Amino acid sequence: MARIEGQTYPEPGGAGARLPDPIMPEEQSKVAPWQHITIYRYTLPPPYEATEHLFEELPLSTYPSGTTMEPLAYEMEPGAHLGRAAPWNQALVLFPRCEPTRMAGSRAMGVSFREACDRGYLRPYDP
Repeated sequence: MARIEGQTYPEPGGAGARLPDPIMPEEQSKVAPWQHITIYRYTLPPPYEATEHLFEELPLSTYPSGTTMEPLAYEMEPGAHLGRAAPWNQALVLFPRCEPTRMAGSRAMGVSFREACDRGYLRPYDP
């Protein structure tokens, strides 16, 4: 009998052997945890009365007077990352983890805060 990593296997032509031990859950590959990130909610005053959710903090001086900013705790799915949408656009967007079925040479598309939430790439952090 050959013994490899605590498991017994028959020698070639040998009879009888113990089957490999089942893989215990703690031995299975670990799934990466969701990453904690901060989302910045900007609330603009009247007459704008708009709300923007951004992946980065911008100076309030870039907004109309009276704008407020609130940092919010979120989680980003494993494998996702933040990056620039395009060289000519400074806005950060979320890029979901790469799917193995993607065609070679295809380019990942970034998504906005709202779209990332709708698709399940982001979720509010609840400790």
